[in-house]
Amino acid sequence: MALVGETGAGKSTIVNLVCRFYEPTSGEILIDGRSARTYASQGQQRSIVVAMKLAESDVMEEVTGTGPVILLDDVLSELDSSRQDYLINRVRGKQIFITSCDSDRIQKSQSRKIRVEGGRFFEEER
Repeated sequence: MALVGETGAGKSTIVNLVCRFYEPTSGEILIDGRSARTYASQGQQRSIVVAMKLAESDVMEEVTGTGPVILLDDVLSELDSSRQDYLINRVRGKQIFITSCDSDRIQKSQSRKIRVEGGRFFEEER
């Protein structure tokens, strides 16, 4: 992965944010000059967050040499079926824990599935 841009474009800032050398206190994501918070649908907003988390993990792995564990808590409920499929079946080489209340959403996955019931864990067959 490479971050490329002119001087002052924000490359160092992005690396410092990803490495958590400092936390953002303000800012927004713009789509065609409009705030994603008001312009994008819930699914698009969730897709933006997932894309940023995956990119963040790539940068962290590049900087540290070790990939982080990623927790995506109930992200599937806001994503359309093509984005669900991409996240469940096509993101490879990462340690990702995805929580979901709807087991039907992850049945097509080849990933390891663990059902939680009454505080106990049960591995489901693939």
